Amino acid sequence: MAPFRYEAFAPSGKILRGEVEAPHLAGALAILQAQGIRPYRTDPVIAGKAKTFELTLTRSPLGLAWRARLFRQLGTLLSAGVPLDRGLHILASGFTAEREHKIAESLLARVTGGKSLSAAMRQEEGVFPADECGLIQAGEQSGSLIPVLGDLATVLERRLDIRSKVVSALVYPAFLMALAPICLIIIATVLVPNIAPLFEGTDAPMPFALRLMVWGTRSFDAHKPAWIAILLVILGSGLLAVRNPRIQHGMKRLPARLPFTKPLAHHATAGRVCRTLGALLRGGLPLQAALATTVEVTSDPILKTKLATIRAAVTEGQKLSKALARLPELPPPMLQMIAIGEDTNTLDVMLLYVADAEEKALASAIDRLMTLLTPLLTILMGLMVGGIVMSIMRAILSINDLALK
Repeated sequence: MAPFRYEAFAPSGKILRGEVEAPHLAGALAILQAQGIRPYRTDPVIAGKAKTFELTLTRSPLGLAWRARLFRQLGTLLSAGVPLDRGLHILASGFTAEREHKIAESLLARVTGGKSLSAAMRQEEGVFPADECGLIQAGEQSGSLIPVLGDLATVLERRLDIRSKVVSALVYPAFLMALAPICLIIIATVLVPNIAPLFEGTDAPMPFALRLMVWGTRSFDAHKPAWIAILLVILGSGLLAVRNPRIQHGMKRLPARLPFTKPLAHHATAGRVCRTLGALLRGGLPLQAALATTVEVTSDPILKTKLATIRAAVTEGQKLSKALARLPELPPPMLQMIAIGEDTNTLDVMLLYVADAEEKALASAIDRLMTLLTPLLTILMGLMVGGIVMSIMRAILSINDLALK
């Protein structure tokens, strides 16, 4: 028997926390369900601490992890028969972080005041993206809010999983990228000042890298205020440029143009479009309304234009699979699956299947890219630092040869 720590909803809607003894996780869930409570989190206790399976990849309490937890818990409460306002009240009382509690209380106040959940979410500026608000609105209109909340939680959890893989894979490359300038600074401030005097009064040419470092160190020592001012101007200009909407849009479109990240962007776009459209259709919306909502919640203007063209083609009577051929991100095999879904009246199922397939392909492509990135960065760093050191060593050896002659 092993201890499991759980968080669950009682039949009254109250949040329960505690521990239960069971031989395995499935047994713990069975015991809790037999007691009439609905667990939403169950973790094995190891050395007095819960080994959590929840992935929290952002310091912000209102990131993907928080929204996934909010939608999952709210959907569980609603499926248990708890009214929306009561469910929001329970969630607000369960959030310990001040900002989480404040957002939940704000949603509760707006819903109690007569607004829909989607309208209340839209008024929380910078918290809930447009596509999530659109999906919630579609679920409200079709009377299928509970499955939509579950689908949303699943989507966010998958994004968290992909992000965790990227973050884990980038730890070592980031360490290498941070180590490279440190090595150059040590070479420029420690090694170069001791080696440069050896070339004075000799016929041996000073290597270009060494001349550049000598000039840089001497210029910085002689004009420190000017160099500091230049660095501050460059840093400020970079920050202003990053905040420019045009530059932000260009940076978002950059992965779709680079050869090695283009497949990633295609998989991500195809998965998101099919996931949104499939979830809307599964929620009960007709195809035209689902396409309109998908166009509305898309933030990328180029993709928005393509989806609007697809919607117009479907309105004119063209099949969705034929219209989606205008979207280059969707490969022909996936278009054939969507066509089969149309013929068998299982379009929502096929769209969600395609979304799953594209998201799995995205995860595999990220793994391959990250596996290749680490040795490439290692080689580049070795060539950069090793090249500088080798050029200096060759110059020193040439001085020794002149001295022997």
